[in-house]
Amino acid sequence: MISKAAFYRADAHGPLGLINPDGTINKTGHAFEAVGTLNHTPLRLATSGGDDIGFGVEAGRTRNHGEVRVLLTNYEIPPEDQGPYPPFIVNNVFTIPGIATFTLVDRRSVTYSDNNGYDLTVSGLPGNGQRDVVSRYRVDDSHDLTLVDQTEQRGRSVHLSATLPAPAVELVVIRRRAS
Repeated sequence: MISKAAFYRADAHGPLGLINPDGTINKTGHAFEAVGTLNHTPLRLATSGGDDIGFGVEAGRTRNHGEVRVLLTNYEIPPEDQGPYPPFIVNNVFTIPGIATFTLVDRRSVTYSDNNGYDLTVSGLPGNGQRDVVSRYRVDDSHDLTLVDQTEQRGRSVHLSATLPAPAVELVVIRRRAS
């Protein structure tokens, strides 16, 4: 029995594909790439501030405390995908004749407010005031997991705030600066 499934192919058409016809990575592919970089920081950290209407946050660190990565996502469900299903879906059941029948979760209407950015604090960093290099990489209409900002901060916490209009993914990488 399958409880959850996801369909993503590198060469699929539309929003489920990860690459363009010419073999370059598309926006969805870059978002997957950002998520994949969390493998570099395998110890998951407690986070707060995410919600169930499109803003997500996940963080991890390396075993030696040398790097922390925070993934922030801002997604808005398009209005046409909110509210009741179209008439061909009855009682939340969608059937592809001769192939499969799917029971879909209830759709809901969502009102977005105060979701144009983030105010991030990462606390409990080691180093007794050593400098950390803080790099921000973004996937949005004009960025393909590209570096948008890099600063140095000193202390046991890092604070950032930035606009992040939906849809977008931002990867924050905090590395101890080499002496």
